[in-house]
Formats: sequence, structure tokens, C-alpha cells
Amino acid sequence: MANQAQKAKIHIAKKELKLTDIAYEGMLAKYGVSTSRDLSYSEAEELLLDMQAQGWEPKRKMNKGTTRHGWGRHKYEYLRPRPANMADPKQLRKIEAMWRDIARNKSDESLEQFVERQTRPINQPGSGVKKLVWLTKEHARAILTALKEMK
Repeated sequence: MANQAQKAKIHIAKKELKLTDIAYEGMLAKYGVSTSRDLSYSEAEELLLDMQAQGWEPKRKMNKGTTRHGWGRHKYEYLRPRPANMADPKQLRKIEAMWRDIARNKSDESLEQFVERQTRPINQPGSGVKKLVWLTKEHARAILTALKEMK
């Protein structure tokens, strides 16, 4: 039998695809049933794949307690634990937030170019830190200071 999650996804897909009752019943008739409740697990999966082929895109829901790489206060938390000399996730988030507030070009690429310029030794062009996540605490403090001065 189809599980609750599959049945819920089927009805969400029906709504998002704006299927009429007749069109939906036609899809179910392919499996010899008149309601999603009567679908087997594999038939429900096949129906969901058919709905995706028609343009429906399932949305992923985060379970409580999971973290997303790249969003909000959890961004960069995957880097923990880090060596003591490396910038902590809070510093990295603050650098990124200040950059997004100040910069004209708010892209990640422009931020990384800025970081590279700020961490480059004076007489060695092109040898700065290329990624934000590779910053040391010392570099992070210098970048935060530079961003404060730009404000």
C-alpha cells in the first residue's frame, strides 16, 4: 500500500499541476484504481514520476533539527570542529553579511575576490586566500576591519 507521505505528495502534485478531477481519475485509471488510497507503494512511486514528467517539482522539507549548508545561522556549521587558528563559522557569517550589506556586486565570487585581495601579501600578487572558508582568525579580523572601514 502507498504510504501517507506518497499520498500527500500525490495530492500536492495534483494541486500544483492544476489537474482536473477527470484528468486525475484518468491517471489513476492507468493503475486500475479510483483513489490514491488503493495504490501500491510502487504504483504510487510511478505515479509521482509521471507527475514529475508533467512538470511537477517536489519540494524538500527539512526535518526538525537538521541543518542546511548555506542558510541562516547554520551556514558554515559543517566546518566545526576547526583548528583553533581558523576563522569560526560566526566570523564567516558576519563577513558574508557585511559584504552583502556594503558591496554593489553581492555575489559569492566577488566576495572571494575581495577576500583574496585583502589576504594577499604586499609583494606577491595572486597568492591570497582564495576561499572564505580557508580564512584564519587573523585574516577574518583584518577583513572585518576593512569591511567596517568601507561602511
